[in-house]
Amino acid sequence: MKKILIIVTILLIIFVLVINEEGKPSVIADECEIVREYKIVKGNSLHPLIENGQEVEALMGYYDCNEVSRGDVVLYSHAENNNPLIKVVRGMPGDSFALVEVDGGWNILINDEILKTSTGANYLVNGKKYQMLSLYETENIPENTFLILGEIVGGGVDSTSFGLVHKSSLIARVDF
Repeated sequence: MKKILIIVTILLIIFVLVINEEGKPSVIADECEIVREYKIVKGNSLHPLIENGQEVEALMGYYDCNEVSRGDVVLYSHAENNNPLIKVVRGMPGDSFALVEVDGGWNILINDEILKTSTGANYLVNGKKYQMLSLYETENIPENTFLILGEIVGGGVDSTSFGLVHKSSLIARVDF
């Protein structure tokens, strides 16, 4: 009985971990292929969470068969950039979304709480970034749509520039 259990476990591991044509390990889950790719981060938009030049593991196709979670670090396919952007999921479908004016700009509120970076700093937007986000202020975040941000409190090339993003544009979950 013990030998059968070991054989079944080995077969299960072989089934789950497959090597694709390029020799990169892939994970199969419910007929959904997740390809592990190692990427070098270019830019400082997630500093100090992730540093410029740091290698991260991108689980390509992860969101084709898995749910997005608040706080996930993701690769986003942005139309104006050949390279995907790396951002953090800060707002989820169904979350209330608002902007509240304070000295120097507007704080982003998610579920009536001021949104903070990973270091605890309040996001504070103004100008065109406020104008972009204000388009979404009257409703909850729609189904399959997310607010993704970097660590720059005033916003960067993230949802403060291009608005909420659809799940289909999230091409990978990033582990670091």
